[in-house]
Amino acid sequence: MIKSLLKKEFKIDTTRDVGLDLLRVIALLLMVSIHYARAIPTMDMLGEILKFIGESAPAFFFFAFGVTLNIFLKKPINERIIRLILFFYVAMSHNIYTCFVFNFKRGTIFLTEFLFFLWLCQVIFFIIEFQRERSYIFYISFFLAFFAVISMTKLGQIDQIFKYLIQGPFPIFPWIAFVLFGFIYSRSINELASNKPIFALLFLFVILVTAFPLLFFKEHGMSLFLLNKWPLSAGYIFVFGVLSIFIRSSPI
Repeated sequence: MIKSLLKKEFKIDTTRDVGLDLLRVIALLLMVSIHYARAIPTMDMLGEILKFIGESAPAFFFFAFGVTLNIFLKKPINERIIRLILFFYVAMSHNIYTCFVFNFKRGTIFLTEFLFFLWLCQVIFFIIEFQRERSYIFYISFFLAFFAVISMTKLGQIDQIFKYLIQGPFPIFPWIAFVLFGFIYSRSINELASNKPIFALLFLFVILVTAFPLLFFKEHGMSLFLLNKWPLSAGYIFVFGVLSIFIRSSPI
């Protein structure tokens, strides 16, 4: 409905992925609003709730990046390498800017800041798919195994392990979970939608994987029961990953 209105009244190109664009716009608005909100010295309960929502911007951005990764990996190998090199320079420029302009004294410019984190994700997927394209089942299996591990570990344990390897606000694990969410969605949605038995079995498996830590690890402060961004909790991944899928799939 909205697509036809845009095409008729405003002559807008409706061949674009409107759901993905909507997700990016929401993420951008949240990012701008949260940076403004942090400048406010005191906030009431409503302000804290809005702050919590605003801080979800990276989750939406990373999910959207995962969707576009599927497009990136279908390009010729030479083009992928060129894009990786160019993105590296952009990401490093951003790191240098944040380190010296904002005076983030971490002792190195190799940090998992926003863009450098995305570049690392791109490199990882590039390596995995260098020889051949992997099935979405491969990525779903990895995601579920990883999600089960982070669900059953205490908050911050996974973050600390990977912060020893490279510092920064977005440790490659567990933050790559949002990129995986988007990538799996992009690669599998058409096939799953047309194969309902597989979709039903997969949904059941996800429920079982989620239920296991619910039943056996509830009393141990496990990550699944917390909505925490820094360090990232499994509950946060689940809620904002599913919300990203809902926004991306919105019938507009």
